[in-house]
Parts: sequence; structure tokens; C-alpha cells
Amino acid sequence: MHPRIRQAAVHALRPAARSVPLLTAVDRLGAHRSADLLLRISGEDLASLDVAASHRRGRVHVRMGRHGGTDQIARQVGEGGLWGFEPPLPALFVELARSSDGVVVDVGANTGLYALLAAASNRAVEVHAVEPLPALVELLDANIGLNRRLARRVHCHQVALSDRTGRAMLYLPAPCGTIVETSASLDPAFKEEVETAVEVETRTLDDLWLAIGRPRVGIVKVDTEGTEHLVLRGAARVLAASQPIVVCEVLPRAALGELTERLAASGYLDVRLRTDKLLIGSRVDFDPEAWNHAFVPQARRAAFEAAAHAAGVAVVPVVAE
Repeated sequence: MHPRIRQAAVHALRPAARSVPLLTAVDRLGAHRSADLLLRISGEDLASLDVAASHRRGRVHVRMGRHGGTDQIARQVGEGGLWGFEPPLPALFVELARSSDGVVVDVGANTGLYALLAAASNRAVEVHAVEPLPALVELLDANIGLNRRLARRVHCHQVALSDRTGRAMLYLPAPCGTIVETSASLDPAFKEEVETAVEVETRTLDDLWLAIGRPRVGIVKVDTEGTEHLVLRGAARVLAASQPIVVCEVLPRAALGELTERLAASGYLDVRLRTDKLLIGSRVDFDPEAWNHAFVPQARRAAFEAAAHAAGVAVVPVVAE
């Protein structure tokens, strides 16, 4: 097609491409790639995930804005799919969400990858995405809007979860080039250098759970840059009532003793999410090959292992290394 003709065609299509009813209808027909094309015609810079699944479960499709490559999560999943970012967690998260029997709470939701994967993987799941940093909330809201068929089931909460309800300072390191900042923390010592801080609302997960009606919770994902133990400290009622699977980042400075004690008291096992295998044991240790862990109730071990098998990774006991 001649460039001028193509340009004229794109210009003519742009008003229709921005039509919410049209995009929603195309999505509902399952023509996700056609909807992606319409969004790109309207000027959206998209990363799309269309992941083949078993014949009885359909396909998982989510969209995220690339924002000129500044969102590294969108860039990595756009280029590498589910295994392009933090493997094997996204693939495992999809399988866990498919079999979830309760709401999914994504604490430290960032720009929304895991919240959107959960909603796309299970039409019965409600997702609560929790993110305190205003700049990230803006991108999270935009990504929810790009996934219109999921939007009514993904609820955004601009708040920081911790072990108390009130106000606190959220500390931000110096920007890393043009990349969207993802390392904001309530811990002022999380990064060696802090450039700025913003005051944010804090809540406990228990308080949030009460506010949304005490639903059964199937999965909790916690990535709060060094304060994960505080989030779990404020989640005692949720853990006791629902026994959710907890996906948790465990960094070198993590409160390993407190995490181990809390898991033992709640009847949980620790699973280190390595790329090639998942190591299951009773003590939480930092693993340089697995910064993401899953805390799994004993009663859900079989279901967790089935999800891991479906994701293509084996679960093996921890041995002396």
C-alpha cells in the first residue's frame, strides 16, 4: 500500500479505533489480535500476551502499555512472553489463578502484570491490586483500561500495605534513566541512596479485607521492596480465615526468622521459585537463584504441585546444598 494511502486509512480509522463499545465487542468475540490492532491504530504503544493454554481453559490474553519502552515489565513480557519476566512466576501465577477459589490480592501491583494475569486466567476471580506510588497507579489504571473485558473485576487501591493503618513515608531512589521506578519502599534503608519521599496512606491487609467484605482469599502476592514481613504481620486474620497461597519476594535483607516463624505457626511450607525447579521446605532462606517464593498451606500442597506441573516446572524437596 502506498504510504500516503496507508496514512489516510489510519487517520480515517482512528475515531472508530478509540470506540470503547467497538473494542469491547471485538474482545468479547475473542478476536483479541484485532482489538490490539485497533488500539495500535488509535496510537497505543502495546505489549500483548496471548498464551496458549489447555483446550478446556481457552487462552490468556492481556495488554500493557509500553510507554516508549519505559515500563520494563511490559517490554520484557512483550518480547519474551510469560517467561520473559521473573520466570517461572508469571506462568505459575496463571495456573494458580485458574484454580483459585477466592479473590486475588496483588500487594505492590506495580503496573499490573500479575493482577491482569489473574483476571484473564479465571473469569470467576475478583482481583484487588494494591499500589501506593502515584506514578505507578496512573500506569496501572491505564493498563486496566486497556483490558476492558477484565476491568470490572480488577479493583485498584492506592495505599501501602504494612502492619498498621495510618500514614507513612514512601522512599524513592534516584531515577534509573527513563525506566519507570519500581523500587519505592516504606523502608528508608532499602536503597543506599534515596532521592525523595512521598507521604502515603497505609493499611493492613486485614483492614483492607474487612473493607471489601471479608471474601475468601485464594492468592496473595506481596512485593513491597523489603517490607514483606510487615505486610504478613498485618495479615493474621486473612491467613487464619482463608489459608491463601502467598507469593512473596524474599530479598537478601528479608526478615527470614520472622517469616519462618510465621509460616510455621500458620502451617505453611516455603517454596523457592527457581527457573528450572521449585524447592519446597519448611525454612525461609534467601536463594540468589529464586528471589520469589511461594508460601503454601500444607492443605494446598497437592493443588500447588498440580499448578506447577501445568506451568512446566517440577517441585522437589530442599536438600543440603
